[in-house]
Amino acid sequence: MCFPPPPLTSIVQQHDEITEDDAQGSERADQLVSHDSTRVHFVGWLENLNPEEMRVMRRWLRRVSTFFPSSSPPMPSYRLGSELAISRFLKDCQYIAHPPYREDRDPVSGNLRAIWFSCAGFVIQCYEAAAVVRLVVPWTTAGFPLLTAEQIRNIWFPSWIKMTTEIAAALNLTGDGPWPVTVPGYVINAFWREDNLVRNEAYLPSPASVGIVSNT
Repeated sequence: MCFPPPPLTSIVQQHDEITEDDAQGSERADQLVSHDSTRVHFVGWLENLNPEEMRVMRRWLRRVSTFFPSSSPPMPSYRLGSELAISRFLKDCQYIAHPPYREDRDPVSGNLRAIWFSCAGFVIQCYEAAAVVRLVVPWTTAGFPLLTAEQIRNIWFPSWIKMTTEIAAALNLTGDGPWPVTVPGYVINAFWREDNLVRNEAYLPSPASVGIVSNT
């Protein structure tokens, strides 16, 4: 599972590392990621977060961490024939692709019982919970891009991993598609704008923004 982007001063280049300390996240951040650091290709962030906004985001991270296991399950190797193990891993991590965020509440008390996120949804919800910004328009917005199963597989997995029925179910992809999935590229492209635009206008993805679209 991803965590909110750290307040760095430049886009991280391929093979650079971001540590948990850089993430300025939860006191239990180690429960949301599997290792002390993670290799990334791109990072996006909002430059002018104020102390109160960061405090609210940290509080949200602490609260959310209580709905996940105290330790992350081991990630399976992405090898031929590992689709079933991958689908089980996704379920154990409470990871879904669509919608980007889902809650399970007690029908009587209304208390929150479980939460599922995609990596994009995790970041979107963290910023929105702090009343900072809605990074990306909701997936129900008219004109939101629709993605096929093959496009989704290409984003999440290497070429030799098949989009099996088990993996599709674990990602919460029902039916034959296409689906209005909120992918990580939308979040990066949302950040890759002037800060005042990020704060005042949710990003409306286009089919091209599945990847990284330069604003220069």
